[in-house]
Amino acid sequence: MTVFLTVIIVIIFIVLLVINGAQYYFGVDIVAKIKDYFGKKQNPENNEKEKQEGGKKLFPIIRKPVIKEEVFNIPGNYFNYDDAKTLCQAHGARLATYNEVEDAYNNGAEWCNYGWSEGQMALFPTQKTTYDGLQKIKGHENDCGRPGVNGGYMANPEIQYGVNCYGYKPKMTKEEEDLMNTSTPYPKTEKDLELERRVNYWKTKLDEILVSPFNYQNWSRV
Repeated sequence: MTVFLTVIIVIIFIVLLVINGAQYYFGVDIVAKIKDYFGKKQNPENNEKEKQEGGKKLFPIIRKPVIKEEVFNIPGNYFNYDDAKTLCQAHGARLATYNEVEDAYNNGAEWCNYGWSEGQMALFPTQKTTYDGLQKIKGHENDCGRPGVNGGYMANPEIQYGVNCYGYKPKMTKEEEDLMNTSTPYPKTEKDLELERRVNYWKTKLDEILVSPFNYQNWSRV
């Protein structure tokens, strides 16, 4: 019996020595770890609901989209070079440089009108897909220049062009949204406008015009 008690005391002493040594030399609280382990085993639902790090609850971080400065074009041949500079300033921006217009092109930008830019240059970018599409439309092959950044230095600052600004782009208005959804990458000719008028005319007459069935038994193929 005395030997058994002696063994128990020695084991307890060794365990305490290990626990205290781990806490002293390694900063590990074994008792707390054991409690934490069994606590998690008993409350699995809480473990899923509350992820903890260093005793603090973690909450998802909702990140807002980062608004960056960019090149934006003001269309229409209404502005000389000095007008262009002050118009950009009115938007809290400045004239875009060639490199900034080129960078915008590399990121997919295009607009088919010259815009005054820094250094008295008039520039506009055209994507290759748009250029290739225009080659298939008779009379519009050269409307938007070539793929890349078109234009260059203009000796006469009084020529009226659009404007390429660099800064925070204004929020889109309803009118601008409608224009974006209906505009074409090329200016319409009189022939295009006449065709558009004829199409719109027939649209008003569709209710008065009959359509034949697919065959004598079915309205359509499907």
